Amino acid sequence: MNPVQRYWMTESKKINLDFEGFRKAATDSDVKGGGNESIVANLLSKNFATRQVVVSTQVIDAYDKQSDEVDVVICNRYQPFNPGSTQPLLIAEGVDAVIQVKAWLDKGEIKRAFSNAATVKQLVRTFAKHDSAVGAADGDFEHFINRIPYFCFAFATSTSDETLLSHIMEEATNCSAELQPDGFFILEKSMFLNMRDNSTSLLLNGVSGGWAHSASADHTLPLMLRYLYRITPEINRVQHPVLFYPVTPDLL
Repeated sequence: MNPVQRYWMTESKKINLDFEGFRKAATDSDVKGGGNESIVANLLSKNFATRQVVVSTQVIDAYDKQSDEVDVVICNRYQPFNPGSTQPLLIAEGVDAVIQVKAWLDKGEIKRAFSNAATVKQLVRTFAKHDSAVGAADGDFEHFINRIPYFCFAFATSTSDETLLSHIMEEATNCSAELQPDGFFILEKSMFLNMRDNSTSLLLNGVSGGWAHSASADHTLPLMLRYLYRITPEINRVQHPVLFYPVTPDLL
């Protein structure tokens, strides 16, 4: 094991301990009232310290499309108005990624995740000439730059990986590639990645594309964070994207 691998082994333990601490701090009433989302948001806030994390919100784009309510959103520096943790509406250009949180993952929740993801993935980010995305793979532009990355995180499941993968692939056959979730992560169990044509930054060794799964156990959380870092490159804009959203139809 090389030093980098040892580092990530240590980080995995730290992240899991942090997450367990957030879970223990949440009361039963918190969890029933949406505390699961707050637990995930706390973890993301700690690991994306330079970005604002917002819960229970909706996202719009400059083409008058709007998402359904989403659980947890990682915002970037282009999100206007310095949003608080409960900002009710966000612009697509100011969103780095969306994480939908499930207490329990089964066939019905997978179906709901695909439906919710489609409302997010339909949103298209607007760019000005000379804007740039630093370090993005060629295949990332359609799915992670022009559109918003979307992961589903679940606390538990009683369904086998093989059956979950079957349910995911069944939903995928009825949903166009650009509107599908980008991955599912199940705490201390496994992950499922949508690698599409294998040209994006979502990669698994020995897998050529499509939906695939890996039993990740204790590494589920750090792997999710690493993939979020990987598919949210630094985007540099020559003007603030809020300018794509006129105040009233007769202005600008």
